[in-house]
Amino acid sequence: TILFFDHNLMTSICLKGEMAKPKKINLSKYEMVIGAMFEGGETTNSGIINGHWTLVVVKQKSHEIIYLNSTGESKETMVTIQRNWNNYASKKGEVSTYTILKVDHTMQDDAVSCGVLVIKFAEQFANGQSTKLMYDMDNIVQFREDISRCIVEAASEDSKTHMSKKTSVHTPSLELKKTDFLLPIKKSAE
Repeated sequence: TILFFDHNLMTSICLKGEMAKPKKINLSKYEMVIGAMFEGGETTNSGIINGHWTLVVVKQKSHEIIYLNSTGESKETMVTIQRNWNNYASKKGEVSTYTILKVDHTMQDDAVSCGVLVIKFAEQFANGQSTKLMYDMDNIVQFREDISRCIVEAASEDSKTHMSKKTSVHTPSLELKKTDFLLPIKKSAE
């Protein structure tokens, strides 16, 4: 089972060292914790928010943290993430001796593809394919289209299911099985 932290929670824990008060979560019952982080976030004079999406994957059984930054991982950020996750785990009464690893992955060659790559990296880990983190950046447009299609289909299904409900719920974490996190695979024309 995989626990997904939303970006606010993962960023607060790993970068800011803030221990938000989420519901009681027993980390040791999960294989992995996966969460995107939003680094930066300064607003420019034109009102554009400059920031960068990265991914943190915590493997519970091996006590490893994997940090994926498509513009390169800095040692300083890796040390911060490791220290803050160990503090978080310790405060939850969990094992707090996680090591942090750097793994080979695609590096973006533009200034706008970090979010797409974070989604692709998370998808690979969730599907048990963490060794397949290299992508041809020529396919980035196709990745964007696949993600868009997946969001539209999910929203369509959600609106059919919850047509009569008008509620807004914020969940700091989400528990899914590996099979719940599949983006559709485009079949090639034969």
